[in-house]
Amino acid sequence: MLMKKIFFLILLTSNFVISQIYFPTNSQVKTVNNSYQAFTNATIHVSPYNVVKNATLLEKNGIIIAVGQNIDLPENTRIYDKSGKHLYASFIDLMTEFGIKKPIRNSSTGSRSAEYNSSRQGYYWNDHIL
Repeated sequence: MLMKKIFFLILLTSNFVISQIYFPTNSQVKTVNNSYQAFTNATIHVSPYNVVKNATLLEKNGIIIAVGQNIDLPENTRIYDKSGKHLYASFIDLMTEFGIKKPIRNSSTGSRSAEYNSSRQGYYWNDHIL
């Protein structure tokens, strides 16, 4: 009887020991991406006055390495065909007003009126409820 208790105790404790990770690692969470990416056959706007058509943009780790039509690509380059697409070398500012027409306000006297005509006198929060 004592041997059975010892056996089950060893079995139970060994299960807990196996399930524990001794040193936590974060190596599986992030991957290091050191490959080049090339976007080919695109219209690239280098600046507002400099537009290169049918060009290639080479980037590595989010940094632009080269822009042009005859670029030598390294061996480990991923190539993306962007035919008919336009590439800009910056983020688009969401708060800009460039190219947006200002809205035209309705010419009103400034007083607010009811959204619908009611058959009762006065404005209530819901005049259809008695």
